[in-house]
Amino acid sequence: KMYPDRRRMNEAHFSGLPSQSNIYGMTTLNIGDANKVLVSCLQRNVFCIEYTRNKKNVLTPSSREIHFTYLPEGADVIAIDAFSKSVPDNLDIIIGIAFIRPGENQLARHYLNIYSQSEPGCGLDLDRIAQGCQSLELNFIPYQLTHALLFPNQSGQRNGEFVFLLCGSDSRIHLFREDIH
Repeated sequence: KMYPDRRRMNEAHFSGLPSQSNIYGMTTLNIGDANKVLVSCLQRNVFCIEYTRNKKNVLTPSSREIHFTYLPEGADVIAIDAFSKSVPDNLDIIIGIAFIRPGENQLARHYLNIYSQSEPGCGLDLDRIAQGCQSLELNFIPYQLTHALLFPNQSGQRNGEFVFLLCGSDSRIHLFREDIH
């Protein structure tokens, strides 16, 4: 029996990937009226997927690969997350990518790369953001990367403070914040 007040979902589109992803390999990036989806594959590919809607309400997907610097050949992407924050006269996009890189003698090394736009006033350019990287070596295997807004309405902090939260094999939650000094 169908209930008239319930909405039904159906598959409207899918995007093929060159290799598999995992449950932490996808994040949305909210930019004003537009939403983009960043999808990472285990084999270091990162894609931006976005949709436009025509006058007949038909969704048109588009997808393209974003080439992030300092993601070495052979790296396995574990998690990706992104957020946008307002700064005076600009919108700053921050993207975090946690990955494992095979090392010499089969010892793996673990990293968190944080990407941001280095030049204010450039508009949204994911290719430019993908070039501005801070790479942090980790002493644990990263699992899930997410972000949070701390102190959203505290005086002195205009829009609060965004931070990355990363949990991993060391049974801890690590907080990464912008150095404001």
